[in-house]
Order: sequence, then C-alpha cells, then structure tokens
Amino acid sequence: MHHIYILNHYDYPECVHICEHKVDSFRLLSLDVVAGSLAAIESGDCVGLNIKYSATQLWDKVKLRFEIQYQDGSLVGTMLSADPIYITPSAMGSVDIELDSSHLPPGRYSADIIAYVYDDIGREQLLDGVYPGIVFEVSEMLNNNIPLVWRNRIWGNVKLHDLKV
Repeated sequence: MHHIYILNHYDYPECVHICEHKVDSFRLLSLDVVAGSLAAIESGDCVGLNIKYSATQLWDKVKLRFEIQYQDGSLVGTMLSADPIYITPSAMGSVDIELDSSHLPPGRYSADIIAYVYDDIGREQLLDGVYPGIVFEVSEMLNNNIPLVWRNRIWGNVKLHDLKV
C-alpha cells in the first residue's frame, strides 16, 4: 500500500520563476490539490491538481512537464501532460491535471513544473517554470505495518508492479 503526502496549496511568487527563457505573456500562479485532504492516498490512485495561470495572449498547444527528483536530487523521471492545453488571454485561468504515484517508490520528492509550447517539428519554447513546483512524500507499509525503506541507489528510482505469487 502506498500513501502520498503533500501540502494542499502552493503559491508561486516571483522568486521561484527561474526559467531563463520564459515569456512575459504567460505565468504559473499557484497549484491546489483538489482530491480531498490528501492525508493518505492509496497507490494507484491519482492526485487531482489544479494549476492556475495568467495569460495575456493566445497560446496554442501548451503542455505541462513535471520533472520529478528524489530527495537526494537525482532525477527520477518526467511526467508529461497527455493532451495540449489551449489558452485564451485572461487575467487568470486554470487547468486540472492528475499526478499518478503508482510507479514512485517510497521516499521524498520534489517536482519542477514547466509550461511550454511546441511547433510542428517538436521544438519547444518555454513559457514558464517553477522550481520546485510541488514537494511530496510517498510511503509504503509492508504486510505487518512496518514502513518499507526504499534503497533507490540499489533498487532504482522506479517501483515496478509487484510480482504476483
């Protein structure tokens, strides 16, 4: 059984926007957890998140990227938004996304959140990024309620599905 523990709200003040090539017409503002209190989430469940942004121009095919790092700073992997987001100019808009924790082993994580657009041949333009955008912890209990300590340097940074016995 996995549980994921995270805060319910993140504001992104100017100091966390360190994307060198960001544009002025798009800004990530905040992130809210929308899947209840999140005191404990079972493995395989998705964490519902809502990201608020501001945009002063039309942006076509916006994608989000979560670059997940383990507590020691090593890169675990990247989650990409499956579908593009079409953004119209507004003082503030929002998008709902889901973070799936099923392949994350027990441990503490942070994720940088990057918004970008891409052209027809796959080149990307960074719109904004927050570093870190979210911090969370995944825990797993063994059958007799003993916490599993994941040895990522030996076992790796990805938890594959359990063996069926």
